[in-house]
Amino acid sequence: MDELSIAPPALMRQVQEAERLLGARLFHPTKRSVALTAAGEAYLGEATRALEHLTRAAERAALAERGELGCIVIGYVASAVYSGVLQATVRDFLARYPRVEIGISARGWRAARRRAHRHRLCAAAGSRCRRASRRARCIAMRSSSRYRPIRR
Repeated sequence: MDELSIAPPALMRQVQEAERLLGARLFHPTKRSVALTAAGEAYLGEATRALEHLTRAAERAALAERGELGCIVIGYVASAVYSGVLQATVRDFLARYPRVEIGISARGWRAARRRAHRHRLCAAAGSRCRRASRRARCIAMRSSSRYRPIRR
């Protein structure tokens, strides 16, 4: 009982309540120990899987909250494909965030950038950005994105 950090009377009440709700005896008491009944064995296996599932769900929610899981959509212009910017950007992004799925959508640069900033796209990719250096390649990320812009 010490392992469970619960007093024996409280544990017995919880076991009795579980048995009442299930309509089955989970434990068979003997003089010196307690053994699981067939119903208890079946319930234990399912309960263990349910707790593991809840743990995975909590982990996935935390990953999604940190931006490490989910899906983003990148709008791109043709020059991003021809110059290799889109491929390099997606490759770099997936190396950093391997659990994030990426969708791509062909757009004109202004439309893609505008849609990114209006939260209809997660990013816009082009082979050149006007404010960057002459040969710079970049993507414009929406302002609330969890991902840092990747500049090449």
